[in-house]
Amino acid sequence: MGAGVGARVALVLYCREQPRLVLLSPGQSVIAGREPPSEVRLADTSLSRQHARFAWDGHTCMVTDLNSTNGTRVQGCAVSEAALRAGQTVSLGACNATIFLESGAARFGPPEDFIWGGGSAMRDARARLDALSGTDAPLFVSGVAGVGKAAFARVVHARSRRAIGPFTVLRCGGADATRIGALLFGEHRVRDGTGPGTGADHVPEEIPGLLEANPGGTLYLGDVDLLSRELQARLSRSRALACGRTGSSAPADHPRLILGGPRPPADLAASGALELELAQRVCAEHVRIPALDERRADIPRLAETFLAAALRRWQRASLALGSSVIDVLTQALWPGNLRQLQEVIEHAALVCRTSTIEPRDLPVSLTVHGTVPNAASGDMRGDGAASQESLAGGLVPPLEGADTPDFRARVRAYEVRLILDGLRKTSGNQRAASRLLRIPLRTLAHKIKEYGIKELV
Repeated sequence: MGAGVGARVALVLYCREQPRLVLLSPGQSVIAGREPPSEVRLADTSLSRQHARFAWDGHTCMVTDLNSTNGTRVQGCAVSEAALRAGQTVSLGACNATIFLESGAARFGPPEDFIWGGGSAMRDARARLDALSGTDAPLFVSGVAGVGKAAFARVVHARSRRAIGPFTVLRCGGADATRIGALLFGEHRVRDGTGPGTGADHVPEEIPGLLEANPGGTLYLGDVDLLSRELQARLSRSRALACGRTGSSAPADHPRLILGGPRPPADLAASGALELELAQRVCAEHVRIPALDERRADIPRLAETFLAAALRRWQRASLALGSSVIDVLTQALWPGNLRQLQEVIEHAALVCRTSTIEPRDLPVSLTVHGTVPNAASGDMRGDGAASQESLAGGLVPPLEGADTPDFRARVRAYEVRLILDGLRKTSGNQRAASRLLRIPLRTLAHKIKEYGIKELV
């Protein structure tokens, strides 16, 4: 299929209900059918319990019919197994699926497009951009999950004299302390000799960490408050934190450090989430990135930016955002912030079957003042006054009319809202969210994948 390294495949399934979008990374497969154990379940009687398997190995996307009753067809021809091309249509009973291939185009577009806009909420960050780019001093970027802290750090790097050096991102909450420590500070390994006659059974090897391996570049550490206290203490003593200060080593010796966290460093230190010494060393330069709810005036421009990037990424023809969609987006609740908006636009760009994106193309997980798009028509329903907090607290949206989404659709929408609320309150930490929601971590992870909100976390 002419894919780049690590490219994904988007599988869009159309049935009588809301279109389903599944993203497959190399080595992944998924079974579509009517009932469990199918991972993608569509409530249509023309489908068998396990109808067909889609598999993507990074080079070829294969569809395999699983002895279904009504068969699997590619471009109208019945198949037992077939290699698919981008843009081809696969029929599973009365349901259709379309394949899209991810290109090497930037997924998010130019980082500066995320921090710009006509609203005033980003005014302070923009006003300080030149000053922050003209120094090598450590910088702390605060903001809730998904606001674009790493994107802002990338813009600071791109405008600085370190722009020719590497920009590296490390999420501190994504691995155990031993692994994060080795990535940051390096490690000492002993490996076997290179072969007979070397005279050595074991050869010591020093693996440099990111604090040493990125001279002249910038290192962004996201979720630094999730580092263990031991690693925070080591980081506070790092020579990299001295870059840009009087009497410090030359800037080329170490990367410039930009740290990210959910709240200002002083607040994190006061709550015990950040070592006091580390907070004091990064407090001199701090910028806050506002949540998307604070910059609603920027949403139309951001949506257009994300749409252009999605069309390049998935090699789709030109699409326009309908005025009704813009209205929905500007009124929506955005617990996932920029990251969620990007996912919503990418979803709409993939499932849209006309030249204009309409509300029906938006994912069911999008909540607008307590309402969700009707799975059949795309209309917005609900009382319009209920907040996300009240819905997550146990108030199920009332039934309103005979064309209200069916029971499964309403349960799905309610579960999505509960999960998003839990993730928002825990800054995207799935383990903490599972405790808050009182469900097993494995169950939460499964539902995040099933409902297509994995990228929001």
